[in-house]
Amino acid sequence: MEIEFKKIGEKTSLNVKFDYEKGEIRLFGTRIASRNLLPVCEKIDEMFGTGGEVIVDCMAFEQGRQLFEAMITNSPNKDKEELLNAMVDIQPQTGWGVTSLEIINDNLPKIEVTVKNPPVKTLQGSSKYLIGSFWAGVLFKYFGQQLKCASFSYDEKEDKLHCIITA
Repeated sequence: MEIEFKKIGEKTSLNVKFDYEKGEIRLFGTRIASRNLLPVCEKIDEMFGTGGEVIVDCMAFEQGRQLFEAMITNSPNKDKEELLNAMVDIQPQTGWGVTSLEIINDNLPKIEVTVKNPPVKTLQGSSKYLIGSFWAGVLFKYFGQQLKCASFSYDEKEDKLHCIITA
């Protein structure tokens, strides 16, 4: 049985298909999956110390880059802006909090990523890269420039994780 879910965002129609018989979720034809990766990060930190941050940084970046690249390939009639909006819109349904992106500078990309109620509520260890580096990978494909997380902050009172992504 396949169920199609559509949510109208500010600029895009979110196209998500849940196929219960196959056991998969697809966003614009690209398979996505959601798991709690925090225990994985804790184990990586335990095994590799601060080197774990480099590992998770690289893995999350590559995940974001590959996912957005697959969305572009699978949706040739959609522009990058619509697909980026879809990525932002799907975050709550996949358990990654309510995400917003503020593009501060287009030419030399600088983007503020804010996640309300993020699954990562600490700046300690590698887990913060699950969000920041994922978006750096997505935005690398969007802008066509190498990007990285320049800074992280977490506001416990507002329950918001902030990350600045720059070239």
